[in-house]
Amino acid sequence: MITFVASPTGGHIYPAIACAQELGANQTSFISVKSPTGSDIITRYGFNCHAVSPFRNSLYKWPIVTLNLLTRLLRKRPKVLVLCGGYLCVPVGFLALILRIPLVILEQNVLPGRANTLFGRFATYFCSSFPSTQQHLRTPCTYTGNPIRKTFPKTPLSEAIENETWPQSPIIGIFGGSQGARYINQWIHSHQDELNNHQLSTFHITGSRDYEDALSTHENLVQKDGYAISYRPDGRVQTLLLPYLEDMELFYSIVSLVISRAGASTIAELIHFQTPAITIPYPYAKDYHQDYNARELENMGLGTCIFEPKLTVKDLQHALSKSYSQTQEVPNARESICKLLTQF
Repeated sequence: MITFVASPTGGHIYPAIACAQELGANQTSFISVKSPTGSDIITRYGFNCHAVSPFRNSLYKWPIVTLNLLTRLLRKRPKVLVLCGGYLCVPVGFLALILRIPLVILEQNVLPGRANTLFGRFATYFCSSFPSTQQHLRTPCTYTGNPIRKTFPKTPLSEAIENETWPQSPIIGIFGGSQGARYINQWIHSHQDELNNHQLSTFHITGSRDYEDALSTHENLVQKDGYAISYRPDGRVQTLLLPYLEDMELFYSIVSLVISRAGASTIAELIHFQTPAITIPYPYAKDYHQDYNARELENMGLGTCIFEPKLTVKDLQHALSKSYSQTQEVPNARESICKLLTQF
């Protein structure tokens, strides 16, 4: 059994799910944290997940969770553990070394995370999403790319959105990762009239935290099942708001340009779907790792990096007028990583 260890954020969870989809549910299992952005997502995709209680900020829970994980590893004895980053990988990594279970590192960002860097020296393979990651490591890494999901779930919500009448003029896609981005949400809200005046429609995934506030800032919204929408006089979509969308393949098929943070999974999806973007790195990320991700996308010819609070509507218009072309070949990350994993 190949077991993926993923802390509870989309950036850690989704690459692991992508690989598990390639390998199949009968060959894979997960260890994650019980939460809506952790174990809940994994089980929704049909994979078995051993969920531990959140323990990151609770010192007395660390030994309890570690004992829980030890029991799990002794009972199931996976043939390889794939560490996808985050605090959950720390106790699992140490237990893997004690139990002599092989490790594979799956690093999503240009700048490696601390847990992955710590255990990278003991891993059989260190899989990187970008060639430039090697510059930040003392041990060799294997450039595989960052895997994206093989299939995205089709739901009544995604079908309803797809059936709306979308305009031919540019559609701006906005989102901030699995948990939303308050600065981006507020910027869109404060510039919505200006965007409307320039005939720019918006497809806005706010995150659950900011959804109700977003609703209160818009006029003429029609509430539907799972989203809210306003229309132009010709009946085409002006603004579509929703808190969360699992079917990101649909999102990228509709939008002309994305405004987003520069999280690793976001960058991987932008590259895969060849969608140009304005990326606004999260300024409080550890070691400013989103800055590195955003610059990498810009170097590949698919993005424009703008730091808070400098974004203007003119920047948006300029980005729409640019010609984007990816200049670097991107490997099939799912196949590359899974080929390595099946060697164990």
